[in-house]
Amino acid sequence: MEDVIDIVALREVRLPPTDQALVPKHDPRKLVDPFVRIFSDANQRAALFFTMTLMLGHFTIIPFIAPYMQINIGFGDKQVSLIYLIGGLLTVVLLPFFGKLSDRYGRMPVFTTASVFALASIYALTNLDTDSLYIALLTTSSFFVVASGRNVPATTMITSVVRPENRGGFMSIRQSINEMALFGSTLIAGFIITEAPDGRLETYEWLGYFTMVISVLAGYAASRIRAVA
Repeated sequence: MEDVIDIVALREVRLPPTDQALVPKHDPRKLVDPFVRIFSDANQRAALFFTMTLMLGHFTIIPFIAPYMQINIGFGDKQVSLIYLIGGLLTVVLLPFFGKLSDRYGRMPVFTTASVFALASIYALTNLDTDSLYIALLTTSSFFVVASGRNVPATTMITSVVRPENRGGFMSIRQSINEMALFGSTLIAGFIITEAPDGRLETYEWLGYFTMVISVLAGYAASRIRAVA
């Protein structure tokens, strides 16, 4: 009997009160700290601005590629599907190549080179006027490859502006910026593109010019990013 009493007394000494252990402790300042830390750092602000311009310079013209090809160029559903199929396959195959180039020659030179080719492909795509499927495939595939390829060095540049222990909070805010830019790109495209009386899409080339300007801003933002030690 005495042994049982000793065991019960020992448990009471070692175990903490359960009512206190189950009460969560919330500090409101911890919710604000990541925002203060990120937006007070000019380098991280530049990385977020770079993220926004990169998304706007990529996704603004994408929603109207299929309608433009079908309505203005006269392609059918199967031909448009072939454009996305070939462009997607080439992107998947060549993206690791962009990664190797970034590791060998540096992120900024590869990003700049890909951005220059992206400007040319954006102009060619938004001013496309041909009934040749091969020319359309060459134009659209080049856009998919170089526009997506520049995201490879861009991602490494963006993640390098924050230390590993703070990377989770930064990447969460960056993802929010991505979603906002994706919404903004669709909204801007809807305001710029107009429909002619015959149903053809007009001012698609102006959307291309806007995208090219944003891409140049992305290059400027990239030049201001510095990797942390």
